[in-house]
Amino acid sequence: MATGQSPVFPGHVIGTGSPDKASVTAIQKRLNQVGCGPIDEDGVFGAQAEEAVQLFQTRFPDTNGNPLTADGRVGPMTWV
Repeated sequence: MATGQSPVFPGHVIGTGSPDKASVTAIQKRLNQVGCGPIDEDGVFGAQAEEAVQLFQTRFPDTNGNPLTADGRVGPMTWV
């Protein structure tokens, strides 16, 4: 996720029902760190995580300063 050190983007969009528990847990942890929680850091990307990602996407721009699309999914622009 943006604004700090993060793991390398896994190469696929992460959203509701994602089986990539390691990436989901990293996303959840980062969302809590940047004030878009509190959410559970359990590796399950459900409604709670989707809402927190949408909040993140409305608060933080991409690396070029452009607004992110608030779709609740974590692709390469949201991850950076």
